[in-house]
Amino acid sequence: MLVKNDRIHVFLFVSLLVLLPWSGKASQFADLCRAVENSQSNFRVGHAHIFVTGGQVNLTKETTVTERVFIQGNFVIDGGNNRLVLAEDSRFMVGENSTLTFKNIIVDGLFHAKVLDCFLGNIFCSGNGSGKILCNNVTWRLIGDFTFKKGNIEVDLNSSFKMENVCDISLCHEVKFCCKTEDWLCCKETSTFELDGVEVEYVPDDPQV
Repeated sequence: MLVKNDRIHVFLFVSLLVLLPWSGKASQFADLCRAVENSQSNFRVGHAHIFVTGGQVNLTKETTVTERVFIQGNFVIDGGNNRLVLAEDSRFMVGENSTLTFKNIIVDGLFHAKVLDCFLGNIFCSGNGSGKILCNNVTWRLIGDFTFKKGNIEVDLNSSFKMENVCDISLCHEVKFCCKTEDWLCCKETSTFELDGVEVEYVPDDPQV
């Protein structure tokens, strides 16, 4: 049972997690979500977080996201062959039994950061790892090492998925995509997976992850 001081500490900790990522201005991605929020009850857009339980967002130009996006359900981002730029504090977190689908899009700014005591990529599956990321003609542009701890990435039929190293050559010469499970990738028939300057490494027992 929590005593009063413990409750205060928990409240302050949760409040800090909510407030820290917010730069004070909604991102272009948040504006897109807010535009469909009134017509689709499965969107809830806050200052620093976006909660999604389904639906779709369509990009019409290069779009930046600064918020942390929580997905519980099936959510589609159709890029229309545009770039989605992930700012430093942004995260896409796919919940249990949920799917985040990327279509016709370049996702720029992927890397991993230390969250509490473990490294996680800024797109990841949470909970028991039953979430899935579905890619249909998608390029992920990595600006640093990326750790995919649990869940599954699936490449759709007749489509492609590419990982590209765009790290500043003065800072690093190679980028690693570190996966924690051997079956992290599922390529369907007639789909393709390509690596451009990215090394995939299976690291199940890495104590830092």
